[in-house]
This record gives sequence, structure tokens and C-alpha cells, in this order.
Amino acid sequence: MCFFIFIGNLTHIEFVNKLLVLLLNSSNKTFFTSVILSQFISNVPTAILIAHFTSNWKEVLLGVNIGGLG
Repeated sequence: MCFFIFIGNLTHIEFVNKLLVLLLNSSNKTFFTSVILSQFISNVPTAILIAHFTSNWKEVLLGVNIGGLG
């Protein structure tokens, strides 16, 4: 539950917001960003975090699933 609260608060930080917009501007970057973030944050909160910043849902799903295995 703390991960979901953390993700909600994280999206309100301007630096994080701008960084995610910059990182998620293409499908390749979306995939690799979701893989890397899934290593530090759990899969579902990472998917929720990234979903606010991109419409590349296939890359998000693949990235968080692969990132969760590592």
C-alpha cells in the first residue's frame, strides 16, 4: 500500500514529472524506462506511474513484466 501512496506523491513533484515526460517520449524509451523502474519499484506501481505520462501501453506492460522478472 505504501508503494501506491509513494507513486501518487511522486507524480506531484515537478522534477520527476518533467523527467518522466522527457524519458517517455518514444516507445523504446518507454519500454526501457519501465524495465528499469520495475527493478526499484514494484511492477504495478511502476505501471501506474508510467501510465500517466505515455500512451504506449504495450511497451509499459512488456517492460514492467520483464523488469519484474529481474
